[in-house]
Amino acid sequence: MNEDFWKDKYPAGIAAEINPDEYPNIQAVLKQSCQRFANKPAFSNLGKTITYGELYELSGAFAA
Repeated sequence: MNEDFWKDKYPAGIAAEINPDEYPNIQAVLKQSCQRFANKPAFSNLGKTITYGELYELSGAFAA
């Protein structure tokens, strides 16, 4: 398969290349994403919705 096959398939504003050194680990990606989208809905189930901010807080409490 051609290495550049997907480059024209990404929506506008989505980079086709990433910087693998931008984040030291997956937890850093999750933390930045949850902070960036803190007020947006992350998950809905059985009539309850939590935001990304709540998801981050709840997952930290669960991990502790």
